[in-house]
Amino acid sequence: MENYTRHMGALVLLSMVLLGSLVNHGLCRSMDELGDEKLKLPEKVCFNDRPCLNHRCSCCLRAGLDPVCGLTQDDCKKICGIND
Repeated sequence: MENYTRHMGALVLLSMVLLGSLVNHGLCRSMDELGDEKLKLPEKVCFNDRPCLNHRCSCCLRAGLDPVCGLTQDDCKKICGIND
C-alpha cells in the first residue's frame, strides 16, 4: 500500500509539471502571435489629480514634459492643445 501511495504522489507531481509546461508554452505562443505591435498611447492627455495643487486639479500630461495643471477640464484642454 505504501508503494502505491508513493507512485500516486509521483504521478500527481509529474502531471502538474506537464500541465505547467503546456500552459507556459501556450502563453508564449499567444504572445508571439502578437508580433511587434506596440501599444499606442496619446501624446497628451488631461487627468484629474488629487490632492490638488492651489485648486488646480485638471492636469495635462504631455510626452516627455512635467504635468501642467489648470482650474478646470477646459483649462487643461487649452494647455494641452486638445480640440474636441
